[in-house]
Amino acid sequence: MKLLHTALQFEKEENAKFVMEGILKLKLKKEFPLDKNLCREIFGIEENYKVKVYELRNADLEVFIGKRFPCTGLFHVAIGMPPAEREEIIKTARSFGLKMFEKERAGKDKLVFIAGPEGNLFELKSGN
Repeated sequence: MKLLHTALQFEKEENAKFVMEGILKLKLKKEFPLDKNLCREIFGIEENYKVKVYELRNADLEVFIGKRFPCTGLFHVAIGMPPAEREEIIKTARSFGLKMFEKERAGKDKLVFIAGPEGNLFELKSGN
C-alpha cells in the first residue's frame, strides 16, 4: 500500500499558489471543479470547490479552494526533501514572515514546521 494523495483547504486561491508554488516550489499537475452535489455525496459538505493537484515525488497534494472548514488537532502534512532544498524553503518562508517552529534535537534532524497564511501546517523533513 502507498499514500496517493492528501488534501488541504484554502479559502483564497492566491494563498494556495503562494504556499504551494512560491514557498514549497511544487508544480501544478492538474485542476478541476468539484460541484456541490458531488461534494455533498462524498464529504457531506454542500459547497463548490476548485481543486488543484500539486505533484510531490511519491504522492500528490489536492488543494480545495473555497469555503474553509477548520481543521483541529494535530493535522499537518510532512514533506521529505534533500537538506539544501529544505534550507532554501526555510529561507523563503522567513523572507515572507511566515510563522515557523524550529527546534534542534540532539542526535536527530532539526524539527521544522511552517504555517501558511490560512493555517495549513507543513513539516519539512530533511534527507528524504
